[in-house]
Amino acid sequence: MVGPLGDSLIITVDAARDDFIVGIGYTFSGAIELENKKYIRGNHTSMVAEYYALVEAARLATVHYQDSWEVTIYTDCEPLVSKMCGSEPTWGDWEDRREGCMWMMNKFDSWDILYRPRSNHGKAHRLAREALFEGRKDENLL
Repeated sequence: MVGPLGDSLIITVDAARDDFIVGIGYTFSGAIELENKKYIRGNHTSMVAEYYALVEAARLATVHYQDSWEVTIYTDCEPLVSKMCGSEPTWGDWEDRREGCMWMMNKFDSWDILYRPRSNHGKAHRLAREALFEGRKDENLL
């Protein structure tokens, strides 16, 4: 669905996790209007869970992408922003993840990944929690 903001796409991502499931949620507004959630099996840190939300949303955005969109992705994980957008000393053992993220983000003409407090991520946070609870109920994961 085409949104009212034309050539800009605002994506908000969030994740929720427990010991065996990660729930991710994201919303798109602007050039397209979309919200989605999914769960991923595995024992991952909170920051890795946030990374999965970021790259899944970016991947989906590339599917719908039109030339000249300005894409902004907001996350409530400040260390993730530093790992993805900071200088080399901040990458640490995240260099491979960063390269994958940059490969995807560079498909857009203009993009940014920014920190924003969780209080501004209501819908994405709710979707991530819903996905986490759905994953807990999935008998195929037991």
